[in-house]
Amino acid sequence: MKSENLFAAIRKIIACSFILTSVCLSNIAASAKNESIMVFVHGAHLTSSSWQAVAETLDEKGYRSISVNLPGRQDYLSPRDVTLNSSAKYLCGEISHINKNVTFIAHSQGGAIVNHAQSICPQVKVDRIIYLASVSPMKGEKPFDHLSKQDEDNYFKGVSYNEASGLMIIKNPDEFVQTFSSSNSIPVKKEVLKLSVNEPASIAEGVVQYDSETFSGIKKFYIFTEQDQIISKASQVKIEKQLTTLKTSSINSGHIPMITHPEKLVPILLDFMAI
Repeated sequence: MKSENLFAAIRKIIACSFILTSVCLSNIAASAKNESIMVFVHGAHLTSSSWQAVAETLDEKGYRSISVNLPGRQDYLSPRDVTLNSSAKYLCGEISHINKNVTFIAHSQGGAIVNHAQSICPQVKVDRIIYLASVSPMKGEKPFDHLSKQDEDNYFKGVSYNEASGLMIIKNPDEFVQTFSSSNSIPVKKEVLKLSVNEPASIAEGVVQYDSETFSGIKKFYIFTEQDQIISKASQVKIEKQLTTLKTSSINSGHIPMITHPEKLVPILLDFMAI
C-alpha cells in the first residue's frame, strides 16, 4: 500500500475510534484492501443493467466500480459494425480516464472482449480479471472456440440468427430464460426478460490478440456456474484449464448469477478482491 493510502487508512481508524461501528470498520477494510477499480463487462444478450444488483451492493461496501454498456444493443449502431475489435476498443475508451489499477469482472462473451482489449489499451493497468461463466479465448482463438455442440444447441433453443439484421434474435422467450437462468420461476423470467436484448452476431467471428507476456502477468480468477446450459460446467472447466488462475469458486446457478443469485456472487468477488 502506498504511504498516502496508509495515512488515509490511519486517519479513518482514528476517526472511527470515537464511533466504533461495524459500518465504519467495514469501510476501513474495503479502503485498505481495494486499490483497484472494478469494471463489470456484460455478456451476450445483456447490458450493463445486468450488473446493477451486484454493483450496488459492492458500492455500499466501499468498493468503487463501473459497469460498461457495450455498443450495439440499445443504440444507433448497425449490428454488423459491432465486432470483437470495435467492442474492445469501446471498452478501452470507457476506462481510459481511470488512473488506478483495474479489475475486470467479465461475464460470458465479455471474457473475449476483455482479453482482446489487452491488445488495444495496454497502457491500462489491469490488476485482475475475474471470469464469471466466461469464455477466455487465448491469442489467435475466436470467442466460442471451446464451447460444446450441446452448448450451441441449448443457446439456439431460444435464439435464432437474423441474416437481414445481423442480430441474434430472442425468438422464444420461455426457452431463452430457461437456458440462460436454469429457472422456471415467474419472477426470474420477468427480471431476465426485462434485462435481455438482441445481440450483434459479428463478435463471434473476431480473433483475440494480446501481448502474451503482459497477459500472463495479470492475476486471474474463475467462477464456475454449476447448472449452466449456455457455457456448460464441462466447457468452463476446459476454459479455466488454459488459464493460470490463482483461485476458483462456484455458484449453484445457471448462466446469469449476477441476476439470479447476486447474494452468492458478491462474497466470492470480495474474496478475490482481497488477494
